[in-house]
Amino acid sequence: MEIASEIVHCNASRVQFLDGLVKLIPKSVKVEFGKKVIDVIPSADGKGQMKIIFEGGLEREANAVIGCDGIRSACRRILLGQDSRAIYSGKYAYRKVVNMEKAVEVVGEEVRNRLIYLGKGGHVLMFPIRRGEMLNVVAFKDGGEKEWADKRWVVPSDREDLLEDFKGWNRKVRNILKVC
Repeated sequence: MEIASEIVHCNASRVQFLDGLVKLIPKSVKVEFGKKVIDVIPSADGKGQMKIIFEGGLEREANAVIGCDGIRSACRRILLGQDSRAIYSGKYAYRKVVNMEKAVEVVGEEVRNRLIYLGKGGHVLMFPIRRGEMLNVVAFKDGGEKEWADKRWVVPSDREDLLEDFKGWNRKVRNILKVC
């Protein structure tokens, strides 16, 4: 009797993942994109369908609703309630997708594998995506005692801010951050 099974890990960019999901939808299923969901409620007819209410008043009925609507998810609120909203964790992150060959050039062959560098006040996670052609780099930094003041969750930043936040980290981390 086998008591353990193999777990295979794979990586994909969000775009690749969503494209893959869309390809799985049968042609007979009507799909609409680019609309903001305001609410999802049971249809009045009691047949198990759901009424989706979009921004601007557009309404549709569906047998299933898949919510891929991000960190400020209306679907999360609808399913889990008002208290399920995302809150600031005390960390912020810089994200960038880098050409794998450029990453290998500045760091070394080890970037072809999943890596995490740990340091005082942060960590840097790297993993290959897009069939190993690109490297996803996410540099997490502790925000200290400061609260997140910006109404936006994604804000523009520049290389100088990134490099200042990771000043004193090892050469490999600094080299990959320089190409971000």
